[in-house]
Amino acid sequence: MKSFLGQRPYHPCPGAFSISIDALEMGLRFPLHSNQHYYMALMDQVHDVGRVITSLDNKSEILWEEIQKVKDGGNPNVVASVEQWAAEAQALVDNLKAELEEVI
Repeated sequence: MKSFLGQRPYHPCPGAFSISIDALEMGLRFPLHSNQHYYMALMDQVHDVGRVITSLDNKSEILWEEIQKVKDGGNPNVVASVEQWAAEAQALVDNLKAELEEVI
């Protein structure tokens, strides 16, 4: 068989690798990893959770700043309730960070 400009004759298993024509027609680059879209969806969710954690962390920092402002000029009842809110927000942030690390 004559070779044209670097073309080679078809071989069903070039270099011990083969891919089915059906897989090629479906546009799958890696037919063994057909669940790739599930992995991408998971990564999108992990990214979204990361943004939520960052947002909650920022809110927690704002609450701690509020605590300092109230402590500097403050009513003890207001200080106690703001500290409680900040502690709850920080606990939620820590919990979500731990869950995110487990997923990754």
